[in-house]
Amino acid sequence: PWGYINQSYNNSRDVDLNKNFEYGYRNNGSSNTGTAPYSEAETVLMKGVFDAYPNAVFHLECHGKYGVDTAFNKTIWFSLMQTLASELIETGANTVCNAIGRRLEDMGYTTNKSTGGYITYYGLNGRPKDYTGTKYGMLSCTFEGTGCIYGETGYSVNTQKINTEALENIVLTMMMSLSEWSSKNYVTESDEQRANRV
Repeated sequence: PWGYINQSYNNSRDVDLNKNFEYGYRNNGSSNTGTAPYSEAETVLMKGVFDAYPNAVFHLECHGKYGVDTAFNKTIWFSLMQTLASELIETGANTVCNAIGRRLEDMGYTTNKSTGGYITYYGLNGRPKDYTGTKYGMLSCTFEGTGCIYGETGYSVNTQKINTEALENIVLTMMMSLSEWSSKNYVTESDEQRANRV
């Protein structure tokens, strides 16, 4: 909340909360990551939320990238864990990127049927999704919503439409993918086994 109100990436102690978790933690990076993992009250609270749901299968972080990547094929951005490369997330993210490209074209942007976003992989760096992915094996990724569609300046009705549709579609796509995956992989379970697992 403090960062939101004050338009700051870091908290009131100038610590980067996105790198204050344990897996891949470094205190000598380019940003202030705190004196140790969980040195900040906010990350302690978030860790408590994650620990309360250890059987969750998908962790999606939502970020924004105001003024970054203004080309139409970089409208949205999915950041995936390199150590937990997931075909499900990659397939879902590609589906959304393609849909956003079509949406941009429908809105009058010249995209030449290009995708409306891209995917990158990264190593462990003390992020929240490093924690959920490494400790609990959750499928974890970050969705970076656009702050500036190609040719526009700043947030607009169109950027909000794109961000909202992309967020809705990645959640729906992952839910459908996980549902299809579980039905294929648990087809031999009895009703009792399935009930116990759920």
